[in-house]
Amino acid sequence: MQSAASFNASHNSHITTSNTLLFAIFQVYKTVLEACNQEDLQLPILDVRDVKKVSLVVVTGDRGLCGSYNSAVIKAATRRLNKLKEQGIDVCLFPFFSS
Repeated sequence: MQSAASFNASHNSHITTSNTLLFAIFQVYKTVLEACNQEDLQLPILDVRDVKKVSLVVVTGDRGLCGSYNSAVIKAATRRLNKLKEQGIDVCLFPFFSS
């Protein structure tokens, strides 16, 4: 059984890892552009755009003693959903119930 504290530590670790990965991907694209020496090269993936719509994928479980896990996931998703709505961003929610 995983305690709430270890779940939060694990969750925060995954977020940090994904942010690091996104930064590394951006750096790779930037390096490729610099290697091409072509400023007029247009790659849509490098454009900075305003966020208009966000999809949230929420995965809960039903095996064993997963009540605290489900509660933590739903609370985190609710906080994120409310924060995005406050910013005027359209949110599409995809709940998955794993078994």
